[in-house]
Amino acid sequence: MSPGEIIGLGHLEKVGEVAAFAQYMTYPALYQKHLIPDEALGILSHRWSIERNVIPNAEFHLARNVYIVGEGLVFTSEGALINATRINFSDADVERARATLAEALNSGQNPPHHGRAIMCKKRGATNYGHWLVEMLPKAFWIRNKLNAWDWPVVVHQNGLKMQTIMRQSLAALGVTSDKIIETGPEVVHFDELLLVHGLTSHAVFISPLVMECMEFIASKAPPGKADMIYAMRSPAHIRDFEDEPAIRAIFEGHGYAPIDTAPLSFLEQVSAFKTARRVVGAMGAALSNSIFCRPGTELVMFTPSSALELFFWHIAQGRKLDYHEVRTEEAGPQIGSLPWNKNLCISAEAVENILARLAVQRQQTILPLTEQPTATHLTRECACAVQWGLSFQNKRDMVHTIRLKPDGTTTGYRHHNEHSWRFKDGAIEILSIHGQLSWRFDDIGQRDEKLHLRARGRLPELAGLLAYLDELPSTETTLSG
Repeated sequence: MSPGEIIGLGHLEKVGEVAAFAQYMTYPALYQKHLIPDEALGILSHRWSIERNVIPNAEFHLARNVYIVGEGLVFTSEGALINATRINFSDADVERARATLAEALNSGQNPPHHGRAIMCKKRGATNYGHWLVEMLPKAFWIRNKLNAWDWPVVVHQNGLKMQTIMRQSLAALGVTSDKIIETGPEVVHFDELLLVHGLTSHAVFISPLVMECMEFIASKAPPGKADMIYAMRSPAHIRDFEDEPAIRAIFEGHGYAPIDTAPLSFLEQVSAFKTARRVVGAMGAALSNSIFCRPGTELVMFTPSSALELFFWHIAQGRKLDYHEVRTEEAGPQIGSLPWNKNLCISAEAVENILARLAVQRQQTILPLTEQPTATHLTRECACAVQWGLSFQNKRDMVHTIRLKPDGTTTGYRHHNEHSWRFKDGAIEILSIHGQLSWRFDDIGQRDEKLHLRARGRLPELAGLLAYLDELPSTETTLSG
């Protein structure tokens, strides 16, 4: 094996796998869409228009006698790079890491050494959102799937603030401080290293398995205090509102309680977001905590007009949030490497108008299909209107329709397992005559002016079930075939 070689996971021992399920996606509710540059809109619309996102299974591999360099590049003892660890690293980054490794091995001194560890380092390790979504779940799944409860976790060495958050979040998974190995830019040798692949791919997907980790963490946090919160950007100096005090006053006037997540502990942040039913704020680290929101929570995110950013939309899709994205003009100098790292220029009047539009949408009984900004809105409104029916279609293409009545009962063709219904946590649930849950439709997409719903249940009998909401005539209707 040559020193410059790159090897795939197939060269390592596969020690486990967890199945993931496809996600059904919805186009975001966009405000001030005209501000998005044409090239950026083309790229974003291509991703936003995907209705079904195929998610790979998460795979676990064991690497032996390897070296970690920097933020997370892993090399074998022969100098070959494990390809799965080079994600988001440039060729120049890889060459520098190779040089660092060669220098360390030729120095005549042995690099720092550890027996074994779970790999929770990768590019972006200093960023809260990336740590939360892309690295922390690796420890959760390896520990639970492989019963690796006594394996240490290797993380990137950070400043005190981020180090504290990392330790607190690992503690929420049951990882004690004596089981945390922190390494920086230096070369570190491991006898055994457990790797996870398939949980995330930035701007492509966030696996439902990540959401299971977040649900576990949320269960450890007590309820928060506010039902509506404004997640402030301070003390950050980029992507904040240009006239933040005026915008904050508008939010407060609508009942949103400002929260500064910077001084909060990890679980305090989790508590605030898991309790909130409405969240507003500018794109940034604080809104990464929306991954702890309950399904159906309304999230309104203000974003620079040119931002090629899908991270928060993917979170919203995975959590089934009622997601709204407001594009704003950009103001001030660029700070950092990304061209959209500028302040948000939007007037208090424009923010007031957007919040007023949202308030009207919540109050309306039913909206025409063509005016619905998201499938989540449409589901909620249709479920409350007597003229809408729910049609079932199974693997054998048998179809029948029941009418959803406002009092929670159903009429039309129905089975004893379809006696009543309710709208709960962003999903439609069908109940049996005994009040037991028969079906839960929480994967929702809009197509051909109908809402297509799928049951995400793990049981085989749910696997092929498809339903859609459609407007019915004023008389009772039964479809069969």
